[in-house]
Amino acid sequence: MKKTVVLASLVVILGVGILLTYCIGQIRVNAGLEEEITKKKQALLMLQGQQNRLSELEKQSKDLDTQEALILRRVPANEKQPLAFIKTLMRQAARTGLKDITIDVSDESLPLDDGFVPTRLEINFQGDYSAFLYFFEELMNTERLFTVEMLKIERDENYLPAQKIYLQLLIYTLSP
Repeated sequence: MKKTVVLASLVVILGVGILLTYCIGQIRVNAGLEEEITKKKQALLMLQGQQNRLSELEKQSKDLDTQEALILRRVPANEKQPLAFIKTLMRQAARTGLKDITIDVSDESLPLDDGFVPTRLEINFQGDYSAFLYFFEELMNTERLFTVEMLKIERDENYLPAQKIYLQLLIYTLSP
């Protein structure tokens, strides 16, 4: 009986030892897994930060593309003849009631101005002063970049109340 008690005690002690070893092993595995989880969380946070930065950069890129499109509408690149601007001028002049509209594009080569190629437009038309003011206001609201070089308004007895109006503009194109 003494042998069975000793044997039973030995089996219990051995069982407790095996159970204790197994628990210690599981604690180590658990600690390793927690360390891995911590590393994965840090990596995830870093990736989320990079994703946010990428989103910001994509938004900035889209904004820059929009700004570039706006600039190219205001100052087109490599435009030989400003046909779209002339069409806009003609449409605005007709809408405001101006008559006898002539537009001449000057062929003289003007010096480059900080990467811009200026083109001179000479516009002649007839109309009353209020129609001209409305046309000029519409002209100022166009997206195209231009400079008014000269403006002449002549009253002629033959054309009253209409007046002869001469307008000289420099419109700009980006140089190649």
